[in-house]
Amino acid sequence: MALTAATGCVEDQEYVIVERAIWFDDTATECTLTGSEPTPLSMTVDVAFSSPIGMAFVVANQQLPNANSNTGIDDTEVVLETAEVSLTFTGGGISANSFEIPVHSNSIPGGGSDIYLIEVPSEVGASLRTTMAALPAGSVEYLEMEVVFKGRRSSQIGKSKLGSIETRPYVFPFSVCSDCLGQCLPATECGGMEDDPPLCATDTIWAGVCGFAQGARVVHPLCAGA
Repeated sequence: MALTAATGCVEDQEYVIVERAIWFDDTATECTLTGSEPTPLSMTVDVAFSSPIGMAFVVANQQLPNANSNTGIDDTEVVLETAEVSLTFTGGGISANSFEIPVHSNSIPGGGSDIYLIEVPSEVGASLRTTMAALPAGSVEYLEMEVVFKGRRSSQIGKSKLGSIETRPYVFPFSVCSDCLGQCLPATECGGMEDDPPLCATDTIWAGVCGFAQGARVVHPLCAGA
């Protein structure tokens, strides 16, 4: 019985996988993700700014549509319902280090994929901000995000119930700093005059990639297009 149960679990995890992590292009004018973006080689989060922390994931349905189905219904369709997230921080304990959140319930047909943007609760950012502020200037710590997507198959398993599925855990690491991405730019690059003082990002007035202080420089909103 134990062997049978373990085999079923592995099969459930093979139905749907987290294919890769992706992120917004910092040069794009629109905050959209198509699934063609590469996985970031690194991702720095600057917790000096009151910003969400997040990552997008491409989730793929590994099942192949049944060409011999006599119903005409795609019995390989899956629907994801929640994402279970666990966080590990090298700088010590953090608030809300594990949580489960609902995700959009788009149907993913066999051979298809969809994109899910996962954000951590605001109290996590506040906890990281407090920890990093107490460390020497220039300190860098690391935050690991482990995510497991859970859902169900639309077809019947056995004779009675719909089958629950979940992905294998996928881990993405972040570098965490305090005020390492913020920049001051000459006023002339931000629509100002030559005699105007430089414009700097502050903890409450800033602009980053698609509202996130991660992955690229953080500037004053007037300098966002510079």
